[in-house]
Amino acid sequence: MAAEAAAIKALVPSGRILDVGCGVGELLTHFAGQDWARYGVEIAASAAAYAEQAHDASVHVGTLLDAPFADGFFDVVTFIDVLYYSDDPQRELAAARRLLRPGGIIAIEVTGLSYQVVRSRGPVCLMVDGQWSRLRTDAHLYWFSPDAIFAMLEQAGLTVVRSDVVPSPLSTRVIGRQLRRAHHALGSFLAARSPRLLSWAPKYLVLARV
Repeated sequence: MAAEAAAIKALVPSGRILDVGCGVGELLTHFAGQDWARYGVEIAASAAAYAEQAHDASVHVGTLLDAPFADGFFDVVTFIDVLYYSDDPQRELAAARRLLRPGGIIAIEVTGLSYQVVRSRGPVCLMVDGQWSRLRTDAHLYWFSPDAIFAMLEQAGLTVVRSDVVPSPLSTRVIGRQLRRAHHALGSFLAARSPRLLSWAPKYLVLARV
């Protein structure tokens, strides 16, 4: 989460941050200290309780749509690896937009669709992870192309100001680490030339401003 936090802080160096689907608060670790007031939304009560205690945060147990936050209260709202689990992503983005102050930032991170198809089953998965498939049964409700993310943000009244390729997690295998570095370089190269090709990235982070 360090790369995501650094990208956010480059645009908003301090303020109130709300992490939607915060889990145990991994992202909030990177927003410690007096410069940040930490908030979260999490449907799992046990994870929310841990995030509150571990990160001195205020975490609402539930969804963003039933959270009791005031309009214009936050400087940053994040959706890190969670937006494709939402029943209504556009409605969630509209809710996040209302919660942001003028000049506030929404950060969305999702997996690259083309990458997911190639990486999660087959010879690449075997070389990196030592197994033929890493697919899980908890399928996402949506898969987003970069163009779809940009269109949804625009419809919500936000302007995209930055998009970054996020490296895949570190592998314990030597060949996995080598492939990770090579793929990140290739994903960054493609992303710099066309947002439509950004979906080949392991994950990509899009930042948009009110």
